[in-house]
Amino acid sequence: MSLPFTRLVAAIVLLPVHLVACTEWYVVNTSPRELVESTHPGRVRVDQRDATRMVIDSPMVQRDSLQGRNHGQPAAVAIADISVVAVRKANPVNTLLLVGLAVFIMAGVSAGVGGYDGGSISP
Repeated sequence: MSLPFTRLVAAIVLLPVHLVACTEWYVVNTSPRELVESTHPGRVRVDQRDATRMVIDSPMVQRDSLQGRNHGQPAAVAIADISVVAVRKANPVNTLLLVGLAVFIMAGVSAGVGGYDGGSISP
């Protein structure tokens, strides 16, 4: 099997692993202020008391608000209006399953293509 073909197959097989990203939102049992000031997460998801959900990138606390960016636009939520705050973390089980699946598929593709002789049919 040629190296460029192998790389193409590997890229196609591994692309879903990167797209899924093997992460999940985990609810945090601390206040938004404590979370942002102590761990400095790059992104948080907040559920507001009115059932509105928003993902805030680069969150920071300014006075009584959680501020950052949502879809590239400035965003701010009053801390008093936040009912739940969550952070994105890796899920090791899903990561291992996806990597294992990708390796299994690559081994199958390699074995199947290894016997391919370019399409000639012997009589």
